[in-house]
Amino acid sequence: MANDFSNVLKHSLLPNLVALLRENTVMARLVYNQFSNEVVDKNERISITRPVNLGDAVDINFSTANTPKNVVPEKVEIVMDQWKEQVIQLSDKEINETMISGHMPKVMESAMIGFANTVDKYILNFVKQVYQFSGTAGTTPATVAAYTGLRKRMNDALIDDARGKRKLIIDTAAEDKFNQLFYQSYVTGDNKTLSYGELVNKYNMDILMDQNVQTMTNGTSTGATVGTCAAAAKITNLTGAGAAATILPGMLFTVAGVGTTQQFVVTNTVTADGAGAVTGMTFEPAAPVALTGGTLTFIATHTMNIAFTDQAFALAWRPIQNTELVPNSNSIRAMMVEPVSGIPIMTEFWRDPGTMQNKFAIRAAYGGVCMNPKAAVRFLG
Repeated sequence: MANDFSNVLKHSLLPNLVALLRENTVMARLVYNQFSNEVVDKNERISITRPVNLGDAVDINFSTANTPKNVVPEKVEIVMDQWKEQVIQLSDKEINETMISGHMPKVMESAMIGFANTVDKYILNFVKQVYQFSGTAGTTPATVAAYTGLRKRMNDALIDDARGKRKLIIDTAAEDKFNQLFYQSYVTGDNKTLSYGELVNKYNMDILMDQNVQTMTNGTSTGATVGTCAAAAKITNLTGAGAAATILPGMLFTVAGVGTTQQFVVTNTVTADGAGAVTGMTFEPAAPVALTGGTLTFIATHTMNIAFTDQAFALAWRPIQNTELVPNSNSIRAMMVEPVSGIPIMTEFWRDPGTMQNKFAIRAAYGGVCMNPKAAVRFLG
């Protein structure tokens, strides 16, 4: 039986599980992925190479050769702290039917979908580190101006506009409004939206819906006055934030007097004292000019739809050393790398002789980082 099920697992079940992963993990196939066969320990720190931006091309100089650009690969550190698994129980009948027909039990499908959602939410949580934004907090994007405004924000930020580079992930509410706005084929240039409710490329952005889009729920402060904050600083004190008000990582804000295009995001949790004073609020990016005495306004709670390129977020994947998790060597193990997203999925099957129960596990080890927040813009909803 072991050999029979091993063949079914490797040649039938695992390819189908990988296909389910591809279908249900929206973000993992869009961000920068890096996979290595090197086994790591949990919480181990690794370095990956950030994609290099060589800037604009220059005119050919026929008199003297142009100076070659010195490409120095940049390294980004990632903590491999995400060791996830789904462990399910299969009856003898399910195992038998699987070996006979190659049919995947529904519980396996559910486990894989749940696993995919876990990865998806993990990546989308990095959007809290993105400081650029477009749209109105608390209002679902529903106009052409909202989408062209987002494109303008991306253009102002010099985000790569090559065909196929820009992606926009929206939630179910924004998808509903998109389909109402662009339902006519003469507007979209494509009848897929009208016929199938399918999102199409608009303004050179590939648009996809993701049910796991996160919400940024703000703390209790709506504004304040900046204390001493010099140019290039990333920390400041505040006054007038409200008695005992809370300020949370991911909250967006603007400061009067530094231009409408400069936006910021809070990176730590701070609480005001009884007089509304806050000490040591950190933020990104660095202040372009001195912010001292400026009026600070926090952006309200919003849905974090996100427009980005693959340089914004990164994931690193590594195999799990299964012998550390399940010392019993009488299990059946198999691994397959999903060809589109690069996610390695490890599976293991074993039988508990004491309880006569069949166990099946899906596992992956990964870590992620917001690699370049300037390559992304929140599309507020």
